Amino acid sequence: MISIARDLLITAGALALLTLALVLWTVVDVARRPRWQLSSGQKAMWIIGSIVGWVLVWPVAAVTAVIYLFVLRRRLNSLTPPATPPGAPDSNSPAFGGRPPDLPPAAWYPDPAGGGGERWWDGRGWSDQVRRQGGD
Repeated sequence: MISIARDLLITAGALALLTLALVLWTVVDVARRPRWQLSSGQKAMWIIGSIVGWVLVWPVAAVTAVIYLFVLRRRLNSLTPPATPPGAPDSNSPAFGGRPPDLPPAAWYPDPAGGGGERWWDGRGWSDQVRRQGGD
């Protein structure tokens, strides 16, 4: 009976450590994402949620980490940075000091998540606001 309990404890400990590795991988990957993929608020949500989730209920944190790493991460990796909007000055123009700007200006752009609509780019990251293509 004691050996079964010990084996169960060893198995649970191994699973907890595996989950911790997944959570740390998630935290590092989220922290390294540029702002056009994940806003600061979204990064904070994933990082804090992953760490607190692991401390409180590590099986739930494992599921969350797996969802991020194998679903959301793939979608983020497939996104391309927003294009410079039509009519914007050339990146080599004197307006930019002969060097490209860091990010495009705030405006409606084609939704990088797909769906045929437009998503608001606030000049630093994607917002939750979406609309029909060319609509209100």
